[in-house]
Amino acid sequence: MEEIKCPSCGSGAVRKITDEKYECMACDNLFLVHNLSKEFQKTDEHIENIHQDLKKTIENINLTAAVAGGSGRDGLDNRYKNAMTLLKQGNISAAQQAFNKIKNDFIWSYKGYYGLALCEIQKDRPEWNAVGEYIQKLNLCEDITPDIKAEMEKVLSDGKQSALGQLGNALNAENAKQAELSNNIKQLDEMTKIQENSLSEKKEEFSARWEHTSAIGKAVSIIVAVVCAIIGIVSVIFLFRWIADVRYLFSNAMSYGFFAGIGRILLGCVRTILRVAISVGVVFLIIMFYFLVFGIITANPQKDSAQQNIDKINGQMQVMLERRNNLQAELNVCQNNIQNINRIGSNLEQLQKINVEEIIPLLIAAGQYY
Repeated sequence: MEEIKCPSCGSGAVRKITDEKYECMACDNLFLVHNLSKEFQKTDEHIENIHQDLKKTIENINLTAAVAGGSGRDGLDNRYKNAMTLLKQGNISAAQQAFNKIKNDFIWSYKGYYGLALCEIQKDRPEWNAVGEYIQKLNLCEDITPDIKAEMEKVLSDGKQSALGQLGNALNAENAKQAELSNNIKQLDEMTKIQENSLSEKKEEFSARWEHTSAIGKAVSIIVAVVCAIIGIVSVIFLFRWIADVRYLFSNAMSYGFFAGIGRILLGCVRTILRVAISVGVVFLIIMFYFLVFGIITANPQKDSAQQNIDKINGQMQVMLERRNNLQAELNVCQNNIQNINRIGSNLEQLQKINVEEIIPLLIAAGQYY
């Protein structure tokens, strides 16, 4: 038993009063020794019980591991060795399954997480989110070593350098694509300008049909127009006259008697409707006749083909406009990718210290572009 001394003067001449209370014979100081108290003894017993429970839990875990393929650390080492052999042979899928079982059976060991991280980074496109999770968990394991921590930091550092290289390639590809798209848009704009000029020329040719008509054709066209106009005017005059006759008929019909007046009104209405229809029809026909004669007189195969060319050019310009809009949309996406690649690359280069929480999101973002 450890010697009890007075905390005031350091003398060992003390007298026990109770289990935890003592009196110094040298300086008459009264003091307590708590590590001998019943409460402390109970606490110590409680801690010891917890320790024993923890040891049983670990024994159960090792027993589970023994059933799964090995007992205790020997079983862990054997299974870890077999899993690493699978990984070295390039059988990543089988190795991943083996390391996953090790992780579940030996939750206190880093080896399962370590192996899973190695499996992931050997893939063509690693899931850096999973790698970061494995590294964070293995750093909390009780058997983690400084060498493993350093190796995982190197994995992240290599991932950073690989990402920077891949981002550089992606940036070159996007720059080349941007240049190509810009050149295609420029060519389309030039072609559209040419088509617009051609369209203007075709429209001018089509509108110049009268200027290219012969003198005889013009004279005939004018004569026909005058005749049609006279006929139209006469038809309109008769139209108004017949409407006026209807008013006269209504005002004087009853002078012939009731029934005779009704008959005259009905007959007059029918006759007026027919006359109005004839007058309107005549006006419509002379208008159609004039344009028909005008079209025949001014007809020119070249001018007729000009209209077809106008329609064709309009269709081509519509297709070119749609094509330009699509190219512009691709160019906008390309420019946005270039901005994001530059931003991610800059953030990666500025990382002075490898930190899982900082580098993993950047590696995930970088993976979208290669």
